[in-house]
Amino acid sequence: SSLVDRRHMRFLSVGCVDSEGRANETITADADTPTAHVWAMQCMSEDDSKVVQSRSAADLCAASSKGPCEVKVKLSKAEGQPLGVELDTTDQVSVWVIRVLPGGVLEEYNRSVGPDLRIEAGDYITEANGAKGSMQIYRALAKSSLELVVRRAHRFPVVLTPLQGALNCEMVVPVDAKFLYIRKISPGPVTQWNSEHPASTVRVGDRIIAVGGVRGTSSELAAEIKRLSGMPVHLVVSQIGGMGPGAKTWCGGLDI
Repeated sequence: SSLVDRRHMRFLSVGCVDSEGRANETITADADTPTAHVWAMQCMSEDDSKVVQSRSAADLCAASSKGPCEVKVKLSKAEGQPLGVELDTTDQVSVWVIRVLPGGVLEEYNRSVGPDLRIEAGDYITEANGAKGSMQIYRALAKSSLELVVRRAHRFPVVLTPLQGALNCEMVVPVDAKFLYIRKISPGPVTQWNSEHPASTVRVGDRIIAVGGVRGTSSELAAEIKRLSGMPVHLVVSQIGGMGPGAKTWCGGLDI
């Protein structure tokens, strides 16, 4: 879904916290001045084609460049101006950023900060003005004054070997989306993977964003899984960073 809201904002403050909510660094800046650059780490590769070919979490960490840092952002918008973001509320816990639209508050905010502080496609908005839950967050985003909590995506490769041709994993195929949503996990390939790879645990609510190196619409991803029936299936999974086993958060290297 797409949210059209208000525009013009002043970037008030940005902070990083660890996975338990403890503040690490907080910086204050103005939208019209150079702002801080926060360096963070994550077991994540920016190139999903490389993610698919990574064999272990260690391989992924070696290619890591930035990480699931929980970013807190305050925005204020003038009446009649759009927030400028396309969103998805499938997981009921957060609001997933599909893309930042041109001409809105978020695009202006992104231009005012360093790359590690930008709100980008794939990020998760987990709180807005104290509201939690996807629909509550979505409604709160219509307000003119916003305090957002944004978590980076934790993306990792998963290789599943079907059990008698089945993955034993119930997936939703959303219309006009580019992911598959994991709704239910039954004993089988996914639970076996989780027991063997605790740092890359697949959970209900995760999104599958690539199958066999293929990225495309939800229908194309589902078709690729079906085509690979009976064979090992290589996936790239996206989940909210810093909230699961092994998905820790690091923030540091403050450079103003």
